[in-house]
Amino acid sequence: MTPTTLHLVTFRRGSLVLGVDVRNVRRVLRAPRIRPLPASPAFVSGGITVGERLEVLVDLGVLLAKHGEPPESPGVLLVRSQSRDFGLLADDLGEVIEVPAEAMQAAPPFLGGEHARLLRGIVPRKEDEVLVLDLDTLAATEVLRSAETAVPSAAESVPEAEDRPRS
Repeated sequence: MTPTTLHLVTFRRGSLVLGVDVRNVRRVLRAPRIRPLPASPAFVSGGITVGERLEVLVDLGVLLAKHGEPPESPGVLLVRSQSRDFGLLADDLGEVIEVPAEAMQAAPPFLGGEHARLLRGIVPRKEDEVLVLDLDTLAATEVLRSAETAVPSAAESVPEAEDRPRS
């Protein structure tokens, strides 16, 4: 059964306003410690330790080629898809919005190709448009799978001295 109302957690990255289904958000972190992952692709900001795991942190601004400068005090949405858990970097953590499901429109043409597949659609608002992410498609892409090969497990040695404090 398709929901008649969407509940989206919104956030900003660069010039983009993005949204994720609230049911897929595990946790929201403000200014976490981000560990660099030197062998990772450019769209991976690093990793964050969550419990016993080091999770990859995806910068959608870089991945979608719409980024600004790296945020000085980033927020992170820890999300869950059907196949994996990961984090999303945010310049600004927004709010939970409630919109009618029929308000969602097709993905915008400016993204095109591979990037359009990462979106369920857009939700126009008076002040902006929320790009609604398809986390299952993002998690299943080769780019995210390749990024995970660069992420050591939390049990592996990732020196504490390499942490980047973000506050």
